[in-house]
Amino acid sequence: MRRLYYNQTQDIHPPLFYFLLNTVCSLFRSFTKWTGLGMNFVLLGCTLAALYALGMELFADWKKALFVCALYAFNREMISTVTMVRTYTLMTLLTILLGAAGGKVSSQAVLRPEISSDRCNHLSWHDDPVFLCWSMPSCCAQHMTFT
Repeated sequence: MRRLYYNQTQDIHPPLFYFLLNTVCSLFRSFTKWTGLGMNFVLLGCTLAALYALGMELFADWKKALFVCALYAFNREMISTVTMVRTYTLMTLLTILLGAAGGKVSSQAVLRPEISSDRCNHLSWHDDPVFLCWSMPSCCAQHMTFT
């Protein structure tokens, strides 16, 4: 693991993917292109599941959420991303998970009664920073939804 970490310090990509690849190769006791491709296909399945969850969060319709998954699944760039044994599939998954988490937080924040639109109009950087980080997406969502 120490050699892997040293090699990653010389690379511009984040080391998480290669740590996972090293773990998978250690479990199966082989390092072939199929090990990397297999891990990318598992990550692709997780990405499609996360994309479906994000589509359901945005559209609240399973047909539209499946259409979003199909748009990604039949995209030429997805094929290129999965067939290269690089960090791109994992980064796509993490980005979609971040989007899904942000969508879930902002949709729950809009429903909270203690954040009123009046409070959103008077936000300033002198307020509590934690409140600002939590309420800014909510206020933006309220503004886009109700005005």
